[in-house]
Amino acid sequence: MSLPTIGRQLGLMLLAGMAGMGLARWIASAPLDEEALRRLERQEARWEALARRLEASTPAPPSCPGVAAQDVAATREDLRRMLQEELRTALACVPAGEPEAKKPEAAPASPESLALQAEAHQWMDARLASGRWGNAQREELRAYRQRLTGAQYHELFKKLAVEVNSQRLRVETTDGPPF
Repeated sequence: MSLPTIGRQLGLMLLAGMAGMGLARWIASAPLDEEALRRLERQEARWEALARRLEASTPAPPSCPGVAAQDVAATREDLRRMLQEELRTALACVPAGEPEAKKPEAAPASPESLALQAEAHQWMDARLASGRWGNAQREELRAYRQRLTGAQYHELFKKLAVEVNSQRLRVETTDGPPF
């Protein structure tokens, strides 16, 4: 570049800087418009009036219609007393000599059911030993669920849940839960 070109560029930069400084000084020293000041004062007065109205009109605590305000401790004590009376009445109605209701005992499992349970556990052990659980295994488990009793399925499922939770089994189902 030639010297006159560099001089022109420096001159333009200097002129632009001075213009920016002058503009900034002119804007900073410009007085606010009287109309804008009046608007700000009116707006401030509105805000103060709204704040006073809000403070003056504190809403009453919500209450149920027709119910007088009561002492919470007294209400709790009344409720406790009523529940104790009801419990005494209910216990007085139960004969003392009557034994508690027994749970019906489960019928002994049939040999077929026990064989199916053993087969299901062998199947589960083989799947757990493989370290992978996918869609096919899920479907096979669902088929066993239809054929096993609730308690037998629960035992089988418990084995699977322990392995999944301990992260010893890699779950690879692609469409839905692994069970």
